[in-house]
Amino acid sequence: RKQSILDLGWNPEVDFNEHTLFFASKRIKKALNEQYSGYNVVNIEESVSLYSEAEYVGALREVVTRPIFIVFFNSKSFFNKLVRAVDKSVYSHVAISFDPSLKTMYSFSGTMNGFTNEGLKKRIEEGEDKAIQVFCVFVDQGRYSILHSKVSQIAHDKNMKYSFLNLITIPFKINYIDNTKMVCSQFVDAMLKLAGLDFTKIGSNMISPGKLNAKMKLSKFKGVIYKIYTGPPSRYSA
Repeated sequence: RKQSILDLGWNPEVDFNEHTLFFASKRIKKALNEQYSGYNVVNIEESVSLYSEAEYVGALREVVTRPIFIVFFNSKSFFNKLVRAVDKSVYSHVAISFDPSLKTMYSFSGTMNGFTNEGLKKRIEEGEDKAIQVFCVFVDQGRYSILHSKVSQIAHDKNMKYSFLNLITIPFKINYIDNTKMVCSQFVDAMLKLAGLDFTKIGSNMISPGKLNAKMKLSKFKGVIYKIYTGPPSRYSA
């Protein structure tokens, strides 16, 4: 899908630095204004009631909680190398799972051009990842059910595609989003906000895997989020 990125006006083989950032940003904004004047700008989490860290932790003390798992990947694919180069982060892909064994993980992939449903075992067999980092996040039963239902809804929506455009808009801080297209970090951050957890404090359409990972590491949701594993995927054990 390298051509999809070239079509947006950015050659991923060009070094990403302050000089190229300035000129590329102007070129991309101009292209967006010309080609995407009717672009549908939405905010998937705008109607979600978000808690402060203290409110969330306090609320969870009174209810039954369920775990969800956020998995970050250091992968070898072209898209992941591209994301790491732009994001300057160890991790270039992220997924969400509802089971500790990570048999089923949900995300968006440029390679598949859309929503993905895959297991850690398959990724290990394909030798796709150098390392993973796993967080366990606790949510109340009500929001867990809402989150599970939303992921299922997106999974069955055949119109949902991967947002190649957001590979450009996120690093250039251009606030555009199409309600039928997402990248992995946008999807996972939006789902976390749906569960009432706002780690990033900005729109999900502006979030990269590296930024989400950094924000989760610095989270003040004590007793709610735990980093449970960092290392080779083959050594991960539930």
